[in-house]
Amino acid sequence: MDKKRKLLIKLLPAAILIFATDIQARPDLAIAVARSHGWGNASTRDIQKVLESVADELLENVSSVGRLSIIVRFDARGPRTLYKREKNGEFIVWLNVVDRRWAQFSYQFGHELSHILTINQKNTTTPNQWFEESLGETASLFAMRRMADTWSVTPPYENWRSYSGSLRTYIDEQYAEEHRKLPPGTSFKKWFKANEPGMRADPYLRDKDELAANQLLAYFENYAGSWDAVTYLNRSNANSSQSFKSYLENWYRNAPSRHKPFIREIGNLFGKRIR
Repeated sequence: MDKKRKLLIKLLPAAILIFATDIQARPDLAIAVARSHGWGNASTRDIQKVLESVADELLENVSSVGRLSIIVRFDARGPRTLYKREKNGEFIVWLNVVDRRWAQFSYQFGHELSHILTINQKNTTTPNQWFEESLGETASLFAMRRMADTWSVTPPYENWRSYSGSLRTYIDEQYAEEHRKLPPGTSFKKWFKANEPGMRADPYLRDKDELAANQLLAYFENYAGSWDAVTYLNRSNANSSQSFKSYLENWYRNAPSRHKPFIREIGNLFGKRIR
């Protein structure tokens, strides 16, 4: 055997390892829907199918999370993701939807799944919480747009194919709401500079969070690894009162190099230069 061939054989296992680590592996997902009269005439099996469809779209390129176990319960106080988990580590999500309103199930769960991906380990509301709320709204828009396309071709059940149009109409109407639009003649950077103090003071100003979500959507749709990138958002123990710029810079430092250009673009959107 010549020397070149021997060298190739020695290098082959290493090459296989390199290629294997580049493969995008999505999380191992388990969703359990708890029985409740609160769901009305929607069956837990059908609800699970809808929620799995949402997860399919958001988690398609998420490779940094190994396993996600989620228990979904009806609760009139929802939608909400609880900080405290079940004994085996399951996330608890409350949804507040009655009957077979699949678009509402999708919208609420998309938002909550984003919170799971960006989970804040400190269980505290910080001045930058508004950004996570905007990401949640972005997730709902993102997932439902893709779901509408997917269900038109491969719905969970064949007789659900026609629901694809309803999903599209619902999310288009949400996206087009007046409060989600910038005032005429105002750039987003100018709008954000004026509204940032109020959003930091109250992260649940939905109209403002949703306007920001509309601006974020195109960035998330244009970068396949966007939802994998957000899993690095709260991985540091930074000061909870830090500026939004510092918050983004911590995200940038925590994320792998493949996501850094995307995070810089998000910073630029808000007028924050990330280094």
